[in-house]
Amino acid sequence: MRLWVLPVAVLAGLLGGLLGLGGGVVLVPALSTLLGVPLPEAVGTSLIAVSATSISSSVAYIRQGLTDVELAISLVAWTSIGAIVGGMIGLRAGAPLIAAVFLLLALYTSFVLLKRHVLRPKVQETAAKPPRPGIAYPLMLVSGALSGLLGIGGGPVNVPVMNILLALPMKRAVATSSFMVGVTAATGGILYLRAGRIDPLVAGFAVIGVAVGAQIAGLVQKRISTRLLALLFAVVLVAVGVQMAVKHL
Repeated sequence: MRLWVLPVAVLAGLLGGLLGLGGGVVLVPALSTLLGVPLPEAVGTSLIAVSATSISSSVAYIRQGLTDVELAISLVAWTSIGAIVGGMIGLRAGAPLIAAVFLLLALYTSFVLLKRHVLRPKVQETAAKPPRPGIAYPLMLVSGALSGLLGIGGGPVNVPVMNILLALPMKRAVATSSFMVGVTAATGGILYLRAGRIDPLVAGFAVIGVAVGAQIAGLVQKRISTRLLALLFAVVLVAVGVQMAVKHL
């Protein structure tokens, strides 16, 4: 079983790096539903792997000049605080709660992005209204909490918030989110590690796999249109959300 973690993690790293999700949005349901890893352990393992994904994909994005490093640094403190809270809840919550929250998040995020970039393709990439950072910062706490609870790194919240509220183009939001999720995921991962909820060997395979997949993502992302990127983002989120719900609810 453990060897199968490697190819699954490569796919998770590819999709995670491509979409700014950190890989956890694919890795958690894959570990729990396909490989039989208990959900809390899957979340903890994912958080460790997400950190590697972030570092790996961020290198490629920074070289391309897509990452807003200054913005990422200003937001990551908020997501880290949220990750501590979410991690504490995740260690005590049952699998049905985690799966239900994951599904709701996936459906909402997919709807927002499809409406903005696919159903209305002529809308500009930047928000029509001026940036609203005052609203964005509290949402970063939510992003971090979901990261610690679900093992996803916070990308499903980071990307729409930066794209819609902070007026970042989609690709720049994805790159900046990739930079942020490493710190956020590491913060939550420490809690799971101290609680003994992480298998070192599984985590090792996951780290290697997502790092490889994320490097591939960094090379591919610049060749994909914003509309296709948003569509892929939405499809992946809904698919894994439904998969987790069927398995654990």
